[in-house]
Amino acid sequence: MPDLRQMSGTPLPSSELPDGVVSVRVVRQALANNLVGVTVTIEGAASPTSAPTDAQGRAIFSGLSSGQSLVASVTVDGEVVRSQAFQVPGRGGVRLILAVGLSAAGGASGAAPGAAPGGSAGASAGGATGA
Repeated sequence: MPDLRQMSGTPLPSSELPDGVVSVRVVRQALANNLVGVTVTIEGAASPTSAPTDAQGRAIFSGLSSGQSLVASVTVDGEVVRSQAFQVPGRGGVRLILAVGLSAAGGASGAAPGAAPGGSAGASAGGATGA
């Protein structure tokens, strides 16, 4: 069984995704518990961009520039989880899982490395798509 504490916030390049696409999946405590309708934000060189998660718990961001350095984050019930910083690859995209509620599941911090307490999930969905 995969360890969500190690997976959460770790970017994985994906040749299956179109160029310039970042897919962020949000789960609570287990891979089977997708969170629907929560706001995911990506921040980088441009202003933050946000999108809601779909029925599979995924927020899709498209049209991102190759080489752009980004961080994805989500706030659920006051818990902020952030990804590691990553760059948009020249070919393909990036997949991420952000897992919330891990502290309740096993006593360890539910936040990925670099997570900050408090904060907001972001504003409007400029440039984001919900696939």
